[in-house]
Amino acid sequence: MKKIKKVLRVLVFICLILLAGIGIGMTGGVPIPMTKNRRDSEKEKMELIEGEDKKSASKESQIKG
Repeated sequence: MKKIKKVLRVLVFICLILLAGIGIGMTGGVPIPMTKNRRDSEKEKMELIEGEDKKSASKESQIKG
């Protein structure tokens, strides 16, 4: 009886694997997601340079690109 149960479990497992393989073959599988959040290299190169204005006490900011 134990041997029959073991054989039956193996056959059911093989059947499930075959059904899964057929399903993947028909639908083409899962597509690989593309990453759209790539860094913009131009924005990475920009830096903020602060310089003092000679006429006033406030600082002047410039963006260097």
